[in-house]
Amino acid sequence: MNILEIGAGDLKLANILVKNKISRISVVEKNIIPEKLNNKIKFYEGFLEDISFSEKYDLVYSSHVFEHIDVIEKHFKKIVSIMNKKGKIIISFPDFEYWISNFYLNSFSQEHPIFPLIDNVRYLFSKFGFEITKIQSFENHSLFISAELNNPSNLINPKNIYQKNYQLVQEYFNKFKKFNIFLKKEIKNKKIYVFGANSGTQILLKKILPNSQIEGILDNASIKQKKQLYGFNHVVYTPEILYKLNNFKDNIVLVFTGAYVQEIKEQIKSINEKISILTINDFFEILKKD
Repeated sequence: MNILEIGAGDLKLANILVKNKISRISVVEKNIIPEKLNNKIKFYEGFLEDISFSEKYDLVYSSHVFEHIDVIEKHFKKIVSIMNKKGKIIISFPDFEYWISNFYLNSFSQEHPIFPLIDNVRYLFSKFGFEITKIQSFENHSLFISAELNNPSNLINPKNIYQKNYQLVQEYFNKFKKFNIFLKKEIKNKKIYVFGANSGTQILLKKILPNSQIEGILDNASIKQKKQLYGFNHVVYTPEILYKLNNFKDNIVLVFTGAYVQEIKEQIKSINEKISILTINDFFEILKKD
């Protein structure tokens, strides 16, 4: 097969494929690491929509690129133009419907100009001639969709999608108002550590915690540690700094990390079992009582 990866990043996926009997693969990436290239990987530098390809592809795939594209129809038109007849496409992207329904704070962020729900994707695929062959969820975090260029006739009416999406978003922002009140009450007079050097924490700091006593941001990624969270003066630390904390009444750790809340809570308890932890699940318990 002639294969193209869109948004190849550090070439991890491409290198795995060529090590597993894929003879050649092409990749599109704006920022490439030259030492990651090898003679089995053909490199196109730039954005997909701006590149003139000299060949067509049997398979086009991308991993968590879809949600970062602002002109999605232009993107799809380009993919169709470089695909062979009966070509296949595989994409993965956040499971936004689950994220929004379960009040993940990073459901909406500056990193995602679009937040496609599964019905939106069905519509786009059918509009551009793709027939979905498989949809698979991964740990309530991502959706994987494969489709074939097959010119299906069952075009979905986008008007039927709008009301469902609108209601989902309205429910989210109603929860956000209640969450604001809940969180400010729980953190009053506390020294705060926030887990996650990410867009969800940026939203927390900007919208709810601008005047709070933030001691630092915690993150497991060593590449983020000892640096400042983008847009703020708060330093990112390893969670291990919690080990020496002993003023338990004054300190609290906030864990609002979507799919990995319970896993991170257990990690923090293993470092310091006495420290107070507040998670999104505590907020949901309050909602149930209401």
